[in-house]
Amino acid sequence: MGHARGRVGVAHLAPGRYVIYRINALDQFFAGEFSPIALAFEVRPGRTTYLGNFRILGIFGKGALGRIRAWRLATSDQSARDLPLLRAKAPDLGEVDVAVPPALLLSRAPPKWDSPGGTR
Repeated sequence: MGHARGRVGVAHLAPGRYVIYRINALDQFFAGEFSPIALAFEVRPGRTTYLGNFRILGIFGKGALGRIRAWRLATSDQSARDLPLLRAKAPDLGEVDVAVPPALLLSRAPPKWDSPGGTR
């Protein structure tokens, strides 16, 4: 995990209930879209909602090739690491609600792939 890289980001949303329906993954080797999914969360007035650290993991099958058989969204509370980074970008975060969704099986089939150059 020492080589893991990622981004922390802030989206300014009005108070209300929201659902994430799609996740796009991108690294130097591939880009993939995982949908449909349903990760519900709520933004309360005057507060910030922290959704956690998201990682997409391949679940490998048995056999000589060890192909990926499914995909899983692993979630974790990394607020001790992430919130200071977020506050540096957006000092107006205010009080934070931690609302990390449970892990989720994304797909039993390959996602819709793109190469980072944009070809399918």
